[in-house]
Amino acid sequence: MRLSVVWLAILGGCVGLEGPEGPQGPAGEAGLPGGTGPEGPTGPTGPMGQDGVAGQDLAFDPSNPRERWAGQFLTPPMLWDPAVGGNGHYYGILKTEALTWAQAKAEAEALGGYLACIDSVPEDEWIEAELLQDFDDAFVRNSDGFDIGPWIGGIQRPASAEPAGGFRWITGEAVDVPGWLFDQPNNALGIEDAIVFMVDPSLNDLGWSDYPSAPDNVSWQVIPITALIEIEP
Repeated sequence: MRLSVVWLAILGGCVGLEGPEGPQGPAGEAGLPGGTGPEGPTGPTGPMGQDGVAGQDLAFDPSNPRERWAGQFLTPPMLWDPAVGGNGHYYGILKTEALTWAQAKAEAEALGGYLACIDSVPEDEWIEAELLQDFDDAFVRNSDGFDIGPWIGGIQRPASAEPAGGFRWITGEAVDVPGWLFDQPNNALGIEDAIVFMVDPSLNDLGWSDYPSAPDNVSWQVIPITALIEIEP
């Protein structure tokens, strides 16, 4: 009989025989706190960072013209490095709506620079090679096929001998660097008193031309859309 009870106990453990219900145990521990409540409203977006990402504060050096005025130019202003014979100035092509020479001068000064004053052949050659050769957007074509490029800082004093007399840079120096295209200046319209870069298709050449400082946008007098700005850091 005792052996049978033991055997039944073993069988009950193997097949899961259910014994009688035991007395009620003590109350369990307090449950975990409730879940997280609903998310609060989103706060206001922070100010735009330098690259246009909201709230992102990127490293930015305001003393570096390449960063300071990059958004105003076709490309960030380029340094004419003293290590290669340069003057340590930055040069950039400002692109805006059509503008007169006086408007271009004002735009340059508002940016802390001035219309470029080219007082050496190496400077002129560097500007043409680095800034103008591959930038078609710096020019606008007139009805005669000439590509009229950026304004620079040369202006002719009133009542000067024509066609070449009285041209000076806005810094005061005489315009005496041989940067003119062939047969320029020529005062073709009788009112050409400022200087632009121009491409002459008959010569396939880039250089300076005298041009009306306030062109009227008729015939071949298209209004330039760019200005070459010089910046001293």
